Amino acid sequence: MSRIKPNAPAVAVIASMIAIAMIGSGCGLSRNMNRSGTSPSSSSGQHPLHAARVMAFAATREPTACRAFYENTLGLRVIADDAMALMLESEGTIIRIQKVPQHQPVQFTVLGWNVSDIRATASKLSAAGVTIERFEWMEMQDDSGIATFSSGDMVAWFKDPDGNVLSIAQLKQ
Repeated sequence: MSRIKPNAPAVAVIASMIAIAMIGSGCGLSRNMNRSGTSPSSSSGQHPLHAARVMAFAATREPTACRAFYENTLGLRVIADDAMALMLESEGTIIRIQKVPQHQPVQFTVLGWNVSDIRATASKLSAAGVTIERFEWMEMQDDSGIATFSSGDMVAWFKDPDGNVLSIAQLKQ
């Protein structure tokens, strides 16, 4: 497992963890939204993006390695691959990975997946050669790199070939 030194931008990682914990506990959601982020009663037309599906974005400076990782290691379906971007599909969500000449990855989660069994998923990722990140200062992480929060939500982090921080989360339902 990779160890991130204490001098890593801990504030950004903590902010990511707080956001995940808030989502897991239902905090930050509109009164009219459930934990999945959808409104129980549809009133389309009131707001311009109310019924629109979210699309995720990330960046790569190594498109060949990026495609191999997302397609072969993570198992996402490639929709398109052109000079501008790699477009992937993950359970109905489009992920557009922009091809850029320079990229400095940020030290917080840019993409994450909600999984039903985080331990099995982390084990499969490890078996596929993915390193689950360990943060020396994060006492709630166990030996396998899975952090369990007071809400019961569990999160593990890993990186893509460009150093983008990705995560898997099992939210307590």
